[in-house]
Amino acid sequence: AHGTFHGGCIASLVDVVGSAAISTMGPLMHVSTDINVSYYSGMRPGERITIRAVCPRVGGRLAFSEVSFLTVGLDGKEITAASGRHTKYIIREMPIRSKL
Repeated sequence: AHGTFHGGCIASLVDVVGSAAISTMGPLMHVSTDINVSYYSGMRPGERITIRAVCPRVGGRLAFSEVSFLTVGLDGKEITAASGRHTKYIIREMPIRSKL
């Protein structure tokens, strides 16, 4: 990854951290339906990174999370290095398992 965090690592964190944000909304079972990541600048090992996640909406069947990866620029201001969106389907009832 040429000295920066691999994009797959960032996508995995969007999955895990976005799911955690949704879980703060209650004891919901959910599965991923969509995940999207946008990369704006590289993040290097040793660099301080802040990850923020929110769950702006839980509907009847879908829940949504937004994740931001923030670093500090040379001027001391926060920079969004990457962001992700994660949509999850809410399982209201467990499916009946086959007895075959």
